[in-house]
Amino acid sequence: MSPLQGNLEDFDITDILELINIGKKDGALEIKSNEHNGIIYFENGIVVDVSANEYKGDDAIHYILRWETGRFYFDPHKRTTMKTVNIPIQKLMLDAARQLDEWKKIEETIPSVNVILKLNENPKTDENELTISDEEWRVLSLVDGDSSLKEIARKINKSEIETGKIIYDLIVSGMIVISGEKTDIEDDENEVNTPEDEADMTEENEDSEQNNNSRYTKSKKKKKKGGLFRF
Repeated sequence: MSPLQGNLEDFDITDILELINIGKKDGALEIKSNEHNGIIYFENGIVVDVSANEYKGDDAIHYILRWETGRFYFDPHKRTTMKTVNIPIQKLMLDAARQLDEWKKIEETIPSVNVILKLNENPKTDENELTISDEEWRVLSLVDGDSSLKEIARKINKSEIETGKIIYDLIVSGMIVISGEKTDIEDDENEVNTPEDEADMTEENEDSEQNNNSRYTKSKKKKKKGGLFRF
């Protein structure tokens, strides 16, 4: 039997999971690229351990599901002694499909983890009818007009996915707005901007300032990598 391997450009991760589920395989699915290094371990149709770059467990699953590039290889002989998760493959596939729909929706509002957030000075929300959860209050306390989504996620010790969902709800409710985007952050992909890119961003930043910072510059990451929740 030929090994299960290929490129994420040709196969969705959900398709790969389905093949593993059909075969009721034990082993490890490894995914590697210049930017990513992840591995998912399976035992008896259950996902038992996941790691991806600096993430472990559930956060690693959310992270891997965002990837759109990289080579994958399934090794049926590889095992793990760690047990960071306990998820049936079928449930993981359903969760993946649901999350992809959620992420596409959120991407329309939040194009990058480097967006800067500030409190909305003139919210159109009736404060008497507004209910804010403890997690939302925690995020609101860190929105200072200078911190990015990525930085807030680190401060509250949550994944960028979870933080993005909270921030999305706060934007929709009118409590916060996107005021700009940090372009000097060294992200995980070490993306290098060309002189043409820098010129484009400078022009876009000037346009943003002229509009009282009510607009944000285009995300270079979205243009090149597929947005906030996909890589």
